[in-house]
Amino acid sequence: MPRHVRIVLIQENRYQALLIRREVHARLMHTVIAVFHNPIDATHELSRTAYDLAIVDTAISAVPAGQLLQHIRRIDPTLPVVALVDDNREASAGMRADDRHLYVIGKSDSYVRLLPDMILRHRRRTSPDDTAEAELAGALTESTLDNIASLENDINNPLMNILGATELLLSREEPLEPDVAAKLRVIRGSAQRIRRVVQQLSRPPHHKADRAAPAIDG
Repeated sequence: MPRHVRIVLIQENRYQALLIRREVHARLMHTVIAVFHNPIDATHELSRTAYDLAIVDTAISAVPAGQLLQHIRRIDPTLPVVALVDDNREASAGMRADDRHLYVIGKSDSYVRLLPDMILRHRRRTSPDDTAEAELAGALTESTLDNIASLENDINNPLMNILGATELLLSREEPLEPDVAAKLRVIRGSAQRIRRVVQQLSRPPHHKADRAAPAIDG
């Protein structure tokens, strides 16, 4: 029987914590989530219990996010940490750029749905043949496919507007300034790359989910 993957969630917003916990348990089996609304309690727990991954909302009023992340890193130098940020610019505010175990995700409308996949990719593995690997890899439910399809629509609709606008501007009879035309081509190329990535994400393997473990609310 595979061991449970232990996750610590530091989130002041109780509603957001509930959404995250529900989403993770709906899509991943064999997970235990310890939720802490107070970062001091969370760091105390981390100092005495080993975890496989931490999820930290950087919008914390009790302590600066950079300071909290540094404290976590002093406790456990290799603990994978997923930092939830309101603005990607926060990633440079007190967060070490050379931290190979820090992963930043912006709090977009879909970020909660992306967290289980972040956990699958970045959780700490106890050994190369971690017995939980196969179980976790098979923990994506059919609802994952629905979520990905929804994300695909959310991204593709504005993306097609961007591509259409760039093509229209580049095909105008009146020549554009060279630097403007060059920037439009860069935008077009980036949009096409995003579309390819989204198309790849829309073809994940089908898996069945097992019953999730209960959460620990601290």
